[in-house]
Amino acid sequence: MSFRMPLKALLIQLNARKPEIFVWIWSTAVGCMLATHGFPPIEKTLLAVSSITALAISGYTYNDIADLRGDSLNPIKKKVRPITSGKLTVKDAMKIVWVFGLLGIFISAFTTLRAFLLTLIWSFLLYAYSHPKIRLKKRFMLKEIIISFGFFLVILIGALSVGTLSPVVLFGSILMCAFSIFFLPAIRESPDIEEDKLHGVKSLSMLISLKGRVEMAILFVLVIMTLTPLTYVQLNLNVVFPIITVASCFIVLRFLFPLLKRFDLETHRYAYRAVYGFWMILQASLIVGTLPLSIPIGI
Repeated sequence: MSFRMPLKALLIQLNARKPEIFVWIWSTAVGCMLATHGFPPIEKTLLAVSSITALAISGYTYNDIADLRGDSLNPIKKKVRPITSGKLTVKDAMKIVWVFGLLGIFISAFTTLRAFLLTLIWSFLLYAYSHPKIRLKKRFMLKEIIISFGFFLVILIGALSVGTLSPVVLFGSILMCAFSIFFLPAIRESPDIEEDKLHGVKSLSMLISLKGRVEMAILFVLVIMTLTPLTYVQLNLNVVFPIITVASCFIVLRFLFPLLKRFDLETHRYAYRAVYGFWMILQASLIVGTLPLSIPIGI
């Protein structure tokens, strides 16, 4: 096979999975910035981000191979997923899995020992999530737990690659882990319930009603609105953090409340975009909060 075909196959796969891959890239970069008050060393940051990027490409490609039969029954995924649509062969897909998986592990060895060990743990969960013999995502609540724990891990990986753990890094890791647990069932997984049933996946979305899932997300927002103004001084953050966070909480609530009344594709699409923006703003505001701004933080 020529060199151009695998490259073309790679670009097709990257284009199909770029939203999912980006969330891990962003979270790793957030960990690097939180550990260094917004100014991480470029070389070590690139190593950490490159490692997670390569592993995410490998992991999501492997997931698409493992889900090939089920995705072929979904008219939307059959059209947009390269493997199910026939744009990418399983043989080329497995090349992507192996090359980028090994590359990601290799790059992570040049970060730090603790970051490397956490990367190995994240890699194991990434493949065990989809592996036909293990298939963790089919076990009750493990689908949500593994994804949420993944955010916790990659932020720590980013932080340990450039510096050390701090209360702010741990707070950010726990915050994103909790965000995922409370928002995945209501926003990310709601449209996939029927497909999960076909795949034999036992997700939290199947156990809790739509109203209950949306109420979980709203509860998280209300807790954050209350928690951040009370804790930012203890975390040695500037006052910009609670201001941006609380303001964004009011905005995302505007898109969550309509889901309590009805669930349709348009309402869900607007809520999904708002939550995605809220997820990024929360982390960005935390980074800005670590900056040594000349703003009084005393009460």
